[in-house]
Formats: sequence, structure tokens, C-alpha cells
Amino acid sequence: MVMIGLILLITDLFKENYEILRPIFAHGILIIHYVICFYALAAWLVLWVTAVDISLYIADIDSLSGFAANRTSGLHREPSWAGYALASSYLGVLITRPHRMLLPQIAYLIAIAVTGAGTGLILASCFIAHQVLITKRGNLMTRLAFLGGLGLLLLFVFSARISDVLDLKDPSSRMRLESTTVAAEVIAETFPIGTGFGNYQDYAVFDPNIWGGLLDISEATYYKSDILVLNFIAEFGVFGILLTIILIMNFTSRRNFLISITVIVMILTSGTVIQPAYFVLAAIIGLERGRVARQAMNGHGTPR
Repeated sequence: MVMIGLILLITDLFKENYEILRPIFAHGILIIHYVICFYALAAWLVLWVTAVDISLYIADIDSLSGFAANRTSGLHREPSWAGYALASSYLGVLITRPHRMLLPQIAYLIAIAVTGAGTGLILASCFIAHQVLITKRGNLMTRLAFLGGLGLLLLFVFSARISDVLDLKDPSSRMRLESTTVAAEVIAETFPIGTGFGNYQDYAVFDPNIWGGLLDISEATYYKSDILVLNFIAEFGVFGILLTIILIMNFTSRRNFLISITVIVMILTSGTVIQPAYFVLAAIIGLERGRVARQAMNGHGTPR
């Protein structure tokens, strides 16, 4: 709840101080974007040259599953978190300097490719499709053909990963699926009141026959599900639904639905709201609303 409150405050802060904060944010987010992209690439190069994953913050690499140990995230042991960070910094650059995107786009796509994050790839595909469809270069059929060709290329490049996901051989996808089942059982038992904050694992039943090869629940004492909305409902009941609606509504934008898409993907693929990317997106949506408000004022004759 504190995080959601901070997100709302950041949105309002950037909206009310649009003219002051926009140039500062535009300069800073560009630097941050390049730093994140560079680190993702550097982590990947070090991993494949030296077999050392510099993105891991723990020393005992044997304690990780093979999935986590051989896929660099560029930021963390969770590749999807790197995808969120890259998506939020990219959107920040896109919003503040939409006509100078070539280098940021190249850096972004390289970083997404080397992190191997499925969520990052989904978001990148949405961003690219949106920009190709709204561009004025070429006719619509040419742009659709380009997107179709790009889609086939992605299917070819990531065919092995897609096959693992569909065959339930990918640990990340299996954890999401299994944790969803556990969360649904908790909700069925405790709704509409919920378990109460921090009491999720008192009600959750993790079958050792399923989870033995995925996660050591005895050590991961804070683990819930990998879907935020389910965690909210499980712990807070009806109030959890309200929290989810408030969070989504804060990022709703008719002029830039990419922000809304990013937030929805994050809610459905991560179990926590403690994500730095939410703060970045809150600043972006605040700037967007500040810009719209300023345009509305100028349109009614208010002095610039």
C-alpha cells in the first residue's frame, strides 16, 4: 500500500511540475537507458566469455536452478525484472524525445535479445508494432508485411524457448503456472477477507513433488505467486481488487496506451509491486498528463 501511495504521489508530482521536471527527466532517463542496456550487454558478454554471471548477487551459483544460472538478466537473478527496467527506460526516452529514437531503439533491442526475458520480448514486440503502425513511411500493407516478417524471425530465433514453454519444460513458466494454482486455492479459502498482509504462506500449500525442482520454499519464505493481482486478492480480499484497480487506473492513458500495456504485463508476470520500473512509469504518466493539461490550458487562451 505504501508503494502504491508513492506511485500516486510521483505521478502527481510530475504532472504538477511538468515544465520544470520534463527536461531534467528527459536528460536523465536517456543516460539511464544507455547504462541499463550497456550493463545487460556487458553481463551477457562476461557470462559467455568467462562463464561468470556478474548480474547475480549471490556467490553460490550451485544453489540456483540451471535456468537462473545460465540466463543473465543484466540486472538481477530475475530476467523479467531486467525486461521491466528496459521497457520503462525505453518508454521514458520515447515520450520525451520521440523523433530521435534510432540509437535508443538499437540499444534496447540488443539488450532485450541478450537478457532472454520473455516478458521483455513481449513488451518490445508491442512497442515495435505500435511504432511501425503509426509511422508515415510506406503504405499500410508494407508495414504489415514488415511486422509479419519480423514476427516469423522472432519465432525462428526463439523457437526452442517457445517450445520449452509450451511443453512446460521452462522453469519460469512452470513456476508462474503452478503458483497461480496455489494462489487460486488460497483465494478460494480466504475470500472476501483475505489472509491478511504477510500471512500468505500460512495458507498456501506448495506440493513438494511439484516444487522440489523449482524452489526451496523453506528458504523462500516470502514467495507468493508470480501474478500481483492474485497476491493482492489473496492477502487483502475485496480490498485487494480495489488496490489493483487503483494501480491500473493511475497508469491509464488514452494518448499513450503503451504505458497501460506495460503495467498490465508487469501485474500479470511479477508478484510484487516493489519494482523500480513502476516509479519510472509513474513519472512518465505524470509528464504525459502534465503535457495534456498544459495543451488544454493553452487551447483556452491561457498565457504560455
